[in-house]
Amino acid sequence: MPNFNANLVGCSVCHVKVLTYAAISFSQGNDGSWSSFNISVGTPPQIVQVLAATQIPEIWVVLPAGCTDPSNCTDTRGGSFDKIKSSSWISKATYALEAETNLGYTTNNDNGNYGFDNVGVGKPGAGNASVDGQVVAGFLTDDFWLGNLGLASRPMIFGSDNDPQPSFLSLLQNRSLIPSLAYGFTAGASYRKIRIHNLVSFSDLIPYSWSARELNSGRL
Repeated sequence: MPNFNANLVGCSVCHVKVLTYAAISFSQGNDGSWSSFNISVGTPPQIVQVLAATQIPEIWVVLPAGCTDPSNCTDTRGGSFDKIKSSSWISKATYALEAETNLGYTTNNDNGNYGFDNVGVGKPGAGNASVDGQVVAGFLTDDFWLGNLGLASRPMIFGSDNDPQPSFLSLLQNRSLIPSLAYGFTAGASYRKIRIHNLVSFSDLIPYSWSARELNSGRL
């Protein structure tokens, strides 16, 4: 995945560094063709395909038991993460998946097996930006069909614990892998004549004038 350095249009002195990760396909989804992209989780890295989620600060991944057809899990739910096979997994506890609660979407059975592990954006060895000690939730419910890459910058708080855990973006910034907590995101559009893929860009600044097509084409 490339790193882009771009001069801002109409600004002779501005300079911004952009770290961009594009989606790989439109194959996943149980309610349409969604554009997902790769993340790696665990040691050795397990590749799963997820969507960007702006409301949560942690990583969500489907557990193997969440796939009714394990042989086709990648095509149906973006693949699964087997925490038993990860030597770096540190288990925490089971907590409710707190997303879309204000819409009444999350039910009492929507729980996640929370813990900490290594997480990277993109495939290992291809410009992958990775961190250790990231909060990860493994889930079985089909209320959320694909896993999620949390983009919220607020810390993660477990229940009544007085020990907030940094978000994925905060860990990336603390390790100087991204310049700031700013990001740009497009969900993709499979129905267009020229398909626009899911895209996440981390930057000092995301100019309003940058279009999804410009980012996808790498012209910036």
